[in-house]
Amino acid sequence: MSVTESDLRNRYEAMTMEQLLELVDQRATGGLTAIAESVLEEVLNSRGVPTEIRAQIDESAQAKVVKDRQFDESLASPGDRLLARAVDLLLLTFVAIFLRAFTAGPSEVLFFVIFYAYVLLADGLPGGWSIGKRLIGIVVVDATTRNQCSLRQSLVRNLSLILLMLDWVFLTGSKRRQRLGDMVARTIVVKFSSPREG
Repeated sequence: MSVTESDLRNRYEAMTMEQLLELVDQRATGGLTAIAESVLEEVLNSRGVPTEIRAQIDESAQAKVVKDRQFDESLASPGDRLLARAVDLLLLTFVAIFLRAFTAGPSEVLFFVIFYAYVLLADGLPGGWSIGKRLIGIVVVDATTRNQCSLRQSLVRNLSLILLMLDWVFLTGSKRRQRLGDMVARTIVVKFSSPREG
């Protein structure tokens, strides 16, 4: 069932000023049809809302859209994240081969200690990145402050990786490209060259 211009007018006229201004915000993000925009303008004019106020709201909403787009572009792609993980696993494989060839005694135990310590804590190393992430050019940061990932956050985000095989499923469905471990640890993975959010 399509909404007519008359339906929109009745709906908008019944709205509070705050609700109408939220629609102005939606308009800036392309959330309204041309007819809805036209009716909104009519209702705002009939209520005497100055053009300057509407322009300021439009400007603010458009700035938010630009900031959101920049944030989305700063997020590391799933491919980069998987490649960094592969590099880390390759590095650990070389460590295992080295330990096997050049150490006497229980090299398997030593390897497992190194392996799990690295997998769990590497993102909390100085700079917030494992060796694989450093080579690929991505870094783990706190989702709110954009500061380097702490050792505690690294432990939390990577513990879920070891315990839950489904952890990566969340990566593609999350708006912030967070796997389950990132959500729990409140971290995101970004391109290294991306600026910190202000």
